[in-house]
Amino acid sequence: MRIEQLSRISGVLLIGVFAINAYIGADDKILQSAPPHLYTNWALAAISLVAALLLFLKPKNMIMIGIAGVIWPILYVGSLAFDVATTLCFGLSSSFCWSSKTTAFDYLILNETNIPGQQGWTLVQGVVPIAIALLFVAFILSLYSIFQIRKQKKMQMGPPQPPVTGPSPTAPPP
Repeated sequence: MRIEQLSRISGVLLIGVFAINAYIGADDKILQSAPPHLYTNWALAAISLVAALLLFLKPKNMIMIGIAGVIWPILYVGSLAFDVATTLCFGLSSSFCWSSKTTAFDYLILNETNIPGQQGWTLVQGVVPIAIALLFVAFILSLYSIFQIRKQKKMQMGPPQPPVTGPSPTAPPP
């Protein structure tokens, strides 16, 4: 499989992540009652779309692949981890906070519908795990693309030339 195809497949996967975030932003009533998290969700969606476009438009550019296919998935999952660590409370009053990190994880990452003492996930179950899986595959394909690009560049340069020993052909005789 060619490098461009791997990068573009990663872009398609990130379009899937965009679609999931758009679905969550449009239909999650709990998220809509917490504007900072709603805006963050839409920012994640927009950045995922931009990253997908970068992977489509610059499929052989190591820097773009690194930013869109490697760094972005790490930041996305990191933002989810931050939300869990703050019990989905960052930027909100304490009345919006989840009772523990476990309940926040169950809701946000596992999309549990039945969480004791809290409102459960009301959307299609499993969309966030699917988004994480799409990001993981895009991450792996992007790393592999970068590895292949570097390998091609080394092959194009050819084997290293041995150093020249003796007098230089342009040096004047002694």
